Amino acid sequence: MGVTAVYLDGREPVLGFFHAPQAPASGLGLLLVPPFGWDEQSSYRPRRDWAAALAREGHAALRIDLPGTGDSGGSPRDADLLGAWSAAVAEASRWLRGSGGAERLAVAGIGLGGLVALSALAAGAVVDDLVLWGVPARGRAVLRELKAFGRLELFQTGEAQGEAPEGELRAGGHVLAAETARAIGALDAAALLRGRAPAPARALVLGRDGVGPDDALVAALADAGVAVQTDPGRGWGAALAGPQSSVTPADAISRVSAWLRAAPATAAGAPPSHAAPGHAELDIAGVRVRERILDLRDPRLFGILTEPAGGPSAPGTAVLLNAGAVRHIGPNRLWTETARRWAARGVPTLRLDVEGIGEADGDTASYAEDEGLYVPALTRQVLGVLDRLEADGFAPNFLLAGLCSGAYWAFQSALQDERVRCAVLLNPRLLFWDGDAASRRELRRALSVLTPSGMRLLLGAERPLARLRDVLRWILAAQLRRRRPRDPGDPLGDALERLAQHPQRVELAFSDREPLR
Repeated sequence: MGVTAVYLDGREPVLGFFHAPQAPASGLGLLLVPPFGWDEQSSYRPRRDWAAALAREGHAALRIDLPGTGDSGGSPRDADLLGAWSAAVAEASRWLRGSGGAERLAVAGIGLGGLVALSALAAGAVVDDLVLWGVPARGRAVLRELKAFGRLELFQTGEAQGEAPEGELRAGGHVLAAETARAIGALDAAALLRGRAPAPARALVLGRDGVGPDDALVAALADAGVAVQTDPGRGWGAALAGPQSSVTPADAISRVSAWLRAAPATAAGAPPSHAAPGHAELDIAGVRVRERILDLRDPRLFGILTEPAGGPSAPGTAVLLNAGAVRHIGPNRLWTETARRWAARGVPTLRLDVEGIGEADGDTASYAEDEGLYVPALTRQVLGVLDRLEADGFAPNFLLAGLCSGAYWAFQSALQDERVRCAVLLNPRLLFWDGDAASRRELRRALSVLTPSGMRLLLGAERPLARLRDVLRWILAAQLRRRRPRDPGDPLGDALERLAQHPQRVELAFSDREPLR
């Protein structure tokens, strides 16, 4: 898709993806500032599609990961993280005006990303136009949403996320340290815009699927002398529905594009130069590691390789695989942090996107149903990456690690290729595809309510008769959805016997409630 990865300067390296404008260039550049946590993880492909649409219209577009998130440097528990976020937005704005060739600069902030953009303005960033989607006037509203999300998660799963330090906020596995949460809670759009000179000339403020924009935010912009337009912001919920089910918000993108076209005429500016290092150096517990985009010679694949700066000391390479449709950073950034720790211990570690996930080209439609993640073609792509690594001189001893469908690819790869010396399978949903598995699990879950302990919980719930009626409906529906009898064979047992005959190791780790366990 003509995307260039760039590492920008900052307190920690900031990874951005630059979409060069397709001719004729408009001279306008737009910086996309992401939301936080689950919203950021869920909306990744829609934001990528949005940047690509901007480039097709002749605009330069830059997407960044904020420090301590995604592929950028830093940790969620770094001191003054909000300051680092603001500085990253300012640096990305400067880069887009210079190396990105933009004469006029717009910044689009989503959710908390909009308040971060306003914070960068207060610190001196120069922006011509603002697009604020789903942005509240105060940071306290963001914290309230995250706390509500955390409570809902606990209600749905029944699993607490462990003891947290006082004041730390956790939601969807994502962490806001106490200091960062306090700093976000103190954000106020009116205070950030007060006395800001020059203020952005224009702002487009979008609501959330028809729920209007925050009136206080609109008033704060108007009081600062900004010409404000508003929009219902249709497509918010679908864009943030989840990594596997998110939908590109075509209506909102079209509305923003029309608004950008109405900007005052701008000179085309210099062609983009993409001047930025193609790698980053990081300090991990006192050890220098290097991170770079690995050329996998296939646009359907994308990978970031983390290596010891002084060269590997381990006789093999680790490959971390997508968890469902979550991009290469892994759930809650698990793979980013794992890769850096392992590289600091001498193990080159690649985090990989297969076709249509994260930064890899390809259609995401096949992943709307779970079956699309459990196809032989994706295992073949993983094995092709091992061929590529070996051709590049990496020792042909590989550890594959994956969660959910990634665990499936790791297991199937180990069955087919003895170069996979170790497969780490975290909460594998299935090791052999079975279209009836979900119905059987739903049935078991429903039947568990009819046990003595389940009935005690049911009777203690609100409206127990209505809940019992729902359970009986679930049981009937699950039975009707079953399409065929179970295979009487034992493919898993046969597979484990085959693995036992080779010098391969398979590690499985399960949460307590995982059905396959």
